[in-house]
Amino acid sequence: MEARQFLLGACLPTIQEVVLEADRPVLKIVFIRGPILHIRYNDHGKYAYQLDFSPTTDDFVRFDNYDDTWPVETRPHHFHPRFGAVVVSSPMKGNPMNDIPLLVEKLTEFSILK
Repeated sequence: MEARQFLLGACLPTIQEVVLEADRPVLKIVFIRGPILHIRYNDHGKYAYQLDFSPTTDDFVRFDNYDDTWPVETRPHHFHPRFGAVVVSSPMKGNPMNDIPLLVEKLTEFSILK
């Protein structure tokens, strides 16, 4: 709950819509500039933070630990760069209190919060 409040507080001026999807554990944030952030956690310790920049194929970035196949130092935690570039290590660990401030930094870096 605190992580969600931190995220919404940091992003509020740039948010168009916030939706908590009823059929699955996903928080969806639509930004005024168009990108859409999906935050997902499940009961099995899995998480994903995905930012869709546009409907174009592979025009997204994602931090997650859903697939344990990537040969990175932080395995199973990894980052999918935009446009299908090679997967790299991730600072995210699935702990919202630690991850959400890092996510806000990335949103700023991607010019979503400007």
